[in-house]
Amino acid sequence: MDNLTHQMPVARAYGEIYAHDNVTPQDIPEGELVYTKIIPFTKNGLAKRCNNDYENGKITVLIAGTYNIGFTASSKVDANQVEFRTAVFRNDVELNNIHAKRLIKLATEETTVHIEGFEYLEIGDVLDVRVRHNYAGVLELVTEYCNLNITRMDR
Repeated sequence: MDNLTHQMPVARAYGEIYAHDNVTPQDIPEGELVYTKIIPFTKNGLAKRCNNDYENGKITVLIAGTYNIGFTASSKVDANQVEFRTAVFRNDVELNNIHAKRLIKLATEETTVHIEGFEYLEIGDVLDVRVRHNYAGVLELVTEYCNLNITRMDR
């Protein structure tokens, strides 16, 4: 018999929250160093061994393991030449391997960001997405489409 015969099956776990045709703006306060949690989500996606909560913009892990975590968004702001940073947070702490910076040149321009990485998550860990910018004032962010998802990768 080969080794594959004796391996335990993978305990699948995944979760997803997303926005589709969202037009609700969210004010992002001034502050180049402070992140603001975004809640543009309009629906819960599929989930197994995770709690999806689109209304509060978070996914809670119900089984420990190594997860692939991804976030993609199409959004725009109401100002020109804005440096915008996006990051996934676990339990209110930025995940340094899942973040990005983009320059939004025109207020009318919708831009896309995709961030993804691997992280070991414990039972009860809560994931959300946060943003910050370098604009000298409050920005209005509209995220028309987005998706935060996690998939457990190990046994």
